[in-house]
Amino acid sequence: MKAEPASRTSIFILNGRMHPVWRVVLYIVAFFLSVISVQGVVTAAWLIYRLSSGAVMDQAALIREASSPSLTLLLPLSVVQLVDVLVLTFLFRRFIDRQPFRSLGFDASLGWATDALVGFLLGLAAMALVFAVEQGTGWAVVRPGGATWPGLALTLLGYLVTYAAVAVTEELIFRGYILQTLVEWPGVWGAALISALIFSLFHGMNPGISGLALAHLAVAGLVFAGAYLATHRLWLAIGLHFGWNFFQGPVFGFPVSGVASHGILSVQAGGPALFTGAAFGPEGGLLGLGALLFCGWAIWAWTRRRT
Repeated sequence: MKAEPASRTSIFILNGRMHPVWRVVLYIVAFFLSVISVQGVVTAAWLIYRLSSGAVMDQAALIREASSPSLTLLLPLSVVQLVDVLVLTFLFRRFIDRQPFRSLGFDASLGWATDALVGFLLGLAAMALVFAVEQGTGWAVVRPGGATWPGLALTLLGYLVTYAAVAVTEELIFRGYILQTLVEWPGVWGAALISALIFSLFHGMNPGISGLALAHLAVAGLVFAGAYLATHRLWLAIGLHFGWNFFQGPVFGFPVSGVASHGILSVQAGGPALFTGAAFGPEGGLLGLGALLFCGWAIWAWTRRRT
């Protein structure tokens, strides 16, 4: 009797499918190619609109806009990038992974909205702590953001949409596809660490980036990974990511990973950069690291209480 062939396993194949590492590499390459194309189209359309409206865009203005884009560019970029990543990830799940898109952590059963709300409020608490410390120590010079009603309301609404899109996009990429694919190999802890490192390097071109900021962003990646692994859904991580960015920038006035926001308050960090993160924002300093560790503890406490 002829023996059944064993399931092929190699550096390219694992359990009859493309090896998880190669799937992640292919996904990252496809993401960069697609997002560069999409961002190029959106930015070109925005420039044409600005120039046709009579705006003067010299080289210095273009450099400033590229390093710290205004809300009028950031909003369409973030929304279009979200659509791009949703389509890309759906195609990968459908044709390469042969798994349903929803299985990446979008289970909408009882409690999903509570998870998202708890994450959002946790982002508020973390940024409020950083703001209180910088205020109490005199490290921050706080001024009103400058916008008045109803312009302020429209600005905050624009940032709500922008940072909600950013949170869903980045969680879908890093804690959705990359983390959950790598769980197949090298396992949960290896997947969490690798996805966190890739998340950190993803921000490597942000204005004001430093080695300390990259290390803290890797810690942030681990905290977000913990939020997913504790619930097996993305809602808690999305809520935390959204709340962290929204309250960090448009509300309390800190830079968001090097990108300035304009909202309710404007903060100029004047204390030691080791603690405040200077122009990069809280993630670049030890106060941001403390806020991340607080979030990690709060996630553990919340999920332990729930279970």
